[in-house]
Amino acid sequence: MPSWGGWTPLPWPGPRPSSTWPVNPSDPGCGLDVGAVSSVAAGWRAPWACAGALAGMRHPPRRLLSASGTHFYGATGDAVATEDGPAGMGFLAELCRGWEEATLPAQEAGMSVAHLRSGVVLAREGGILRSLLPLYRVGLGGRLGSGTQYLTWISLVDQIGAIRFLLERPEVTGPVNLCAPEPVSNADFTRALARTLGRPAVVPFPQPAVRLALGGFTEESALVDLRARPERLEKAGYSFLLPDIDSALSDILPRPAPSVGA
Repeated sequence: MPSWGGWTPLPWPGPRPSSTWPVNPSDPGCGLDVGAVSSVAAGWRAPWACAGALAGMRHPPRRLLSASGTHFYGATGDAVATEDGPAGMGFLAELCRGWEEATLPAQEAGMSVAHLRSGVVLAREGGILRSLLPLYRVGLGGRLGSGTQYLTWISLVDQIGAIRFLLERPEVTGPVNLCAPEPVSNADFTRALARTLGRPAVVPFPQPAVRLALGGFTEESALVDLRARPERLEKAGYSFLLPDIDSALSDILPRPAPSVGA
């Protein structure tokens, strides 16, 4: 099959069983071969082409959920970012802004479009926890940098629940923060993870070590101070199953085995 460069809105490859489904531009399959997309900087092309393909359908879907991220806001410091907040600075903020602007063809075609500004998704099988668990399980966990930077997160259970909730509410359009109502500092997250695993977390990673390990986007990812709240999601009536970090980690991770003789 010939590869696709991401610039051209190809015709949609066949009928869909439903007139409503989400599209995730951060993993821009959309039923198409995107093997030619080799540059992160080109990441906004695929959602633009997908939106154009949807808009060109004879009977376009009524609803489109398009993935973005809370990195749209950049570093917020002490301020709490809600959906009315301005775009931040940096590559990731610019990429998220491009993803959202790329859905314009779908909006012009009359589709109800919501931009899912997701926080860090916590799941045992992938993401940040898969990277951290091996270190924590051998007692080498610890805060990143100063530990004062905030982590905007959401459990996978609530990520899926919120997406299903929004699919059924086409009146909710525009940006929607998909994050738990209680963001935590990196230090608090570190303590909660160590407590859940029953392991110590006393090995801090200074900023130079974090930059060396994680590379160029460290300041915008692991060390960014980003504090967002799901204002629109809560106003729409969504009830979080795992609203705080302790309940989320306890649900995601298995309980430590009791010590011998306990």
